[in-house]
Amino acid sequence: MTFKLALVLLSTAVAISEAGPQKKAANVLALTPASLSGAGPSLLKKVKAADPGRVMIYDQDGEWTVHYAIALARPLPAPELALKISDVSRTKQAVGTRHKIVYTEAAVIRGTFKLTRDEVLSPNAKLLLEIECDGAAVASRTFFIQSKTAVTTSTKKIDFTGDEAAAADSFDTETIATKRR
Repeated sequence: MTFKLALVLLSTAVAISEAGPQKKAANVLALTPASLSGAGPSLLKKVKAADPGRVMIYDQDGEWTVHYAIALARPLPAPELALKISDVSRTKQAVGTRHKIVYTEAAVIRGTFKLTRDEVLSPNAKLLLEIECDGAAVASRTFFIQSKTAVTTSTKKIDFTGDEAAAADSFDTETIATKRR
């Protein structure tokens, strides 16, 4: 009986070693310009189905509001997250850090942070969000911020009074034309 048990254990060990290293399930980070609604399994599906492509966040009143949601593959080791935001448009330069305390052991953690014009280096930049828990990386994702261009609604006409037009520092255009020659 012990010989059969040893043979079974040996064959199981060989099968496990041939299977190779197990892949760790990765946490999924979704970034959106608007908050994801829902709770429980429906929210988990929305986070996992979020577009993995380019994420654009547009400014609203001079600041950018970024909504994030993390679908966790396993529970967090500590209840605090550190959100590190860096500008990676050209080189990696730190923009800011935010902290989030996690009060529940939910499968999805979501939150919001704002970036002001004083924090970002360029109003049209590529940013990197890295989320860490207890020094270990939880998730990371790049996104883009975009500033709305200022649109002029009308041109302002400037009217000069007679005194301003006849000021002592005014020049005659004919005098300037003859001096240029």
